[in-house]
Amino acid sequence: LKQDLLHALAQKSPIAIDLGGVEAIDAAVLQLIVAAKQTASAAGQSVSVTCAADSIAAKQMLALGFPDFVDPSRPGSAANQTHQEGYKV
Repeated sequence: LKQDLLHALAQKSPIAIDLGGVEAIDAAVLQLIVAAKQTASAAGQSVSVTCAADSIAAKQMLALGFPDFVDPSRPGSAANQTHQEGYKV
């Protein structure tokens, strides 16, 4: 995942991370995503993370202390969702 994110950041286009099919996610993966979002932001690039608000991934993100990625007011989606075309991880 780290190499995929580094490659995507080098492309200088929006990055979309779809966690829809993820059955488990740990803190190390979330830290990579956070680092990618910070790096992208500093470069004027965007990283969007999507998953259903009631998904396993969303529940684990909340449990691990990453509430900014989950938007409970939008069932079926997560925070930072965009519909822009870009590099998909």
